Amino acid sequence: MENSSNSAPVLTVENLRKRFGKFLAVDNVSFSIDKGSRVLLLGPNGAGKTTVIKCVFGLLNYSGEIIVDGVDTRKSPLESRRRIGYIPQQLAYYDNLSVYDQTLFISKLKQVDRNKIQENLTKVNLWEHRKKKVRSLSQGMKQRLGIAIALLSEPELLIFDEPTVNVDLKGQLDFQATAERLAKEGKTVLIVTHYPGFGDFANDAIVMNKGRIVAHGKPYELMREVRSRDSIYVKLENNSSDGAMKLMEGAGAEDVALDGEWIVAFVAPENKVKVIGSLIQSNYKVQDLVIEPANIDSEYFKLFDK
Repeated sequence: MENSSNSAPVLTVENLRKRFGKFLAVDNVSFSIDKGSRVLLLGPNGAGKTTVIKCVFGLLNYSGEIIVDGVDTRKSPLESRRRIGYIPQQLAYYDNLSVYDQTLFISKLKQVDRNKIQENLTKVNLWEHRKKKVRSLSQGMKQRLGIAIALLSEPELLIFDEPTVNVDLKGQLDFQATAERLAKEGKTVLIVTHYPGFGDFANDAIVMNKGRIVAHGKPYELMREVRSRDSIYVKLENNSSDGAMKLMEGAGAEDVALDGEWIVAFVAPENKVKVIGSLIQSNYKVQDLVIEPANIDSEYFKLFDK
């Protein structure tokens, strides 16, 4: 993606390859992430996403080159690791420790200033829960604790691996709010996921399938490439659906069908106003209306055959 400054990318991956025996898990993957970016790494289970991140974090041997904030991960693995805040899918804590003591323990391991503890726990709304045992926290709260711990070393790059797996709706909303706040503070955020929910957050998306990058670009550009369509559900008064369905088709709606009392249609984002306007201008009374916008993280699979 474009970088408004002249600074080097926070993360550069060049010609990355990783084999497990005869299986080629990552095949010649290259990309870069600029400072302050909000990036999605998308793909189904088995696409190679987590393997890429493990290579970036120095947990696996690989061929190719990975530079984190100017540091070669192969030449200086410990230094490059300090520049990454990694929040894994499976979080491991000492359940009998309090939230504060768990954070203090990690701060000592990382040799960072303990004064950062209050600041970071406050940032993720956990300071008031600092005396609670880790085992008593919800999965969403544990995830926020992981973010606070990841921020201790003031990393330039934050990597979240499947952050909404096993997290309830409130936890998902809390995470999205936290990610938005971190991005506004200038942190570079990389979210690795196969779940929807982050399409509006990202300004860059990398799509992987079968170990390779199949698409990379701004979400709205990729959405245009796959001709994404929003879903529209319309309920009219007086069951006057037949004529309304024809009007909607004439205004650009596709696959218009009746499902009980609802008219269901798929519409290109730029045609939504025209389709709904056609009904209002023809004096149809809309009793209820629901629009489900398409997002890159719910549509990326369409890029596999491009």
